[in-house]
Amino acid sequence: MQVKGWQMGRLINKIKSKFATLYKKYGWKAVVGLVLYYLIRDITIYIIIPTFAVQSLVK
Repeated sequence: MQVKGWQMGRLINKIKSKFATLYKKYGWKAVVGLVLYYLIRDITIYIIIPTFAVQSLVK
């Protein structure tokens, strides 16, 4: 999907405002929740799934 320059600016501003609203509502817990979510997601995608895939190929 191609996004033009002015559309990208609107999209970034929308994301910033959503994050600011989330931060105002939940405080630091929102930041910790987002960090933990992405940490768990990335570990699953880049470490756990490839490990199981390689183990199944080696056997």
